[in-house]
Amino acid sequence: MGDVGSGADLGEKQMFLNGDVATVSIATTEGAFAALRSDGRVIAWGDVTKGGAAEFNRGDLPSWIWKDETKTEYADWLKDEPYGDPNDPDGINWTKVFQDLVYVGSTMPEDPAQLEAGVVSLHASNVGFTAIKEDGSSQAWGTDMYFPAETKAALSAQAVKRIFSNEHIFVAEMADGSLLQWGREFGIADWYGDIQGTVMPEEMLNGSVKVIDVQIDSGTIIALREDGAVVQWGIRDFEIIPSYYINGAVNARIALDATLLDGSVEAKKVVKIFKSSGSFSAIHVDGTVTTWGSSNDNGNSLFVQRELGANTSGKDFSAAHDADKDGVMSDVELQNGTSPYSRDTDGDGVDDGTEINDLSSDPLTSRRPAKTNDVVAYDDKLLRRNAESLPASWLKY
Repeated sequence: MGDVGSGADLGEKQMFLNGDVATVSIATTEGAFAALRSDGRVIAWGDVTKGGAAEFNRGDLPSWIWKDETKTEYADWLKDEPYGDPNDPDGINWTKVFQDLVYVGSTMPEDPAQLEAGVVSLHASNVGFTAIKEDGSSQAWGTDMYFPAETKAALSAQAVKRIFSNEHIFVAEMADGSLLQWGREFGIADWYGDIQGTVMPEEMLNGSVKVIDVQIDSGTIIALREDGAVVQWGIRDFEIIPSYYINGAVNARIALDATLLDGSVEAKKVVKIFKSSGSFSAIHVDGTVTTWGSSNDNGNSLFVQRELGANTSGKDFSAAHDADKDGVMSDVELQNGTSPYSRDTDGDGVDDGTEINDLSSDPLTSRRPAKTNDVVAYDDKLLRRNAESLPASWLKY
């Protein structure tokens, strides 16, 4: 059901998703779908500008590519510069034709053939996809995407633990705890010469301090570290953006006190971060709340600070407390980089207490799929706790 142009109709892709090979996951953008099959192949469909084309498809050729309505011959001008290719059977450089004339405004996979096998995870932002292969290499496609060679090399150099995504942006947490970002480029000048956003401060996110969570919105990324500091980069600053031109006057932006989010004050160390459309918020150890971003999008909580003061959140985030009842005390949660109020930090269906106390597995990483006879197996329902007959993915409480 839905808009055919946004993926409601599988069309010719139905033959690849007919059940002969199991589909293990589906990722979605605002107008396209991509399915990962158990044989490691990716099939994409929908809006070609939002990731619906993962390979060059002649079925997407517009009518003016053909010489006439019979569509039996291609237009003669395609065989001339800059699109002619004497080594092609049709005399046409099809890669250039698709990039310049068909999938305009889109980034295609660097090597579409790499999506035919060996993919182990598939991730989506609002407008594009990234596929990670078992050898660590990656392919990205969708709306024009910033994905430099050095980022691709860094992604393939070690295992990926988690990937966060929203809007045009992807952020990966690597095995060493460092972060990588791609999808949108920051720190570059626009048409007017103004610098757009700040680049990721790599020295603060190099893995020396664990990252607990990442949130993305409004062209901005915030990362919560286990030392209670929030690191931000992108378009926004740590400030409240007021409603402009109230009573005919321009209202100045309100900069936040840096000590609220840099982890330097023990009582103000951040334990959780959130985002909404246009704003961010943080819960501190003392139970208070700080918000920033657009006033029109809930970024200004100055008028309700009495209601958001100390101990009004109903949570106890002190070290000697198990706020989320997962069997792991808050101080141990911080040591492991897990969330003190989320039972299952990595979202893999197994609570943090079971992973830390019983399985000795990484509570920040969903278990990697295993391969048997070249078929990727994602089902962990049979994984059980020690001395118990219940699946480990059943919460204790």
